[in-house]
Amino acid sequence: MAIDLTKLLKRFVVEARDHIETINKGLLALEDGSDDADLINSIFRSAHTIKGTARMIKLTPISEMAHAMENVFGLVRDNK
Repeated sequence: MAIDLTKLLKRFVVEARDHIETINKGLLALEDGSDDADLINSIFRSAHTIKGTARMIKLTPISEMAHAMENVFGLVRDNK
């Protein structure tokens, strides 16, 4: 059975937009001074999900960018 890449890409875009919205809202809250651990974890998870999904469908530049974001928020989460 062949994989419908077009359908897979469309789904990725829809889901990635949701995760990007989560990241954007989280960054704005952090900018306003929030240090909520759940918020930081939410941003981290969104970057992680984008990274993994992009890697799975061979969107390497997106995966690499999301991986870099994940690393930064991992450091923030760990208070480094």
